[in-house]
Amino acid sequence: IAKKAKNLSQIIRDSIYSNAIIPHKHFENIFAYEIDGYGSSNLMDDANLPSLLSLPYFGFIDNDDKIYLKTRDFVLSDWNKFWFNGEKFQGVGSPHTGLGYIWPMSLCMKILTSTNDQEILETLELLKESSADTGLTHESFYYNDPNNYTRSWFAWANSLFGETILHLAKEKPDLIMIDDFKFIKLLDASK
Repeated sequence: IAKKAKNLSQIIRDSIYSNAIIPHKHFENIFAYEIDGYGSSNLMDDANLPSLLSLPYFGFIDNDDKIYLKTRDFVLSDWNKFWFNGEKFQGVGSPHTGLGYIWPMSLCMKILTSTNDQEILETLELLKESSADTGLTHESFYYNDPNNYTRSWFAWANSLFGETILHLAKEKPDLIMIDDFKFIKLLDASK
């Protein structure tokens, strides 16, 4: 079964590289969100996971790959029909919650795939402010009013936020740790 899965994985990867890299007039070649097999494609991204933004997170591609970086630039721009840019907040939304609603999961994924410290800090601040003083990460919030949110308790988003903080504590502790606080390695479940 493992061998069949590995072979199928390679077929899918080859097909993506053969059929789902689409020329874009502004971003050169980017990954399409969907293709139909007849030459048409849908250029967008959805905040749900998996997503184009999350490709490195899931191990499909490195976060410094040229095609990924162009795709990431596309996803985090007005060219993506589910990118919402409000007066203070900006992020990727989803057709599941309607126009103008940013998903905090997309902000977490923006951090998890970023190598830019300033972008990470700015996005962390957006996440903090988008909680609407509830201490929770919601499914989505309206791009001009974080008090207008969907699903007051959304475990998936809260878990991803926790993972994002643990990732930063391990990989970039200077961005989030204060004073002499040291990151304590969590119990290794493999032992």
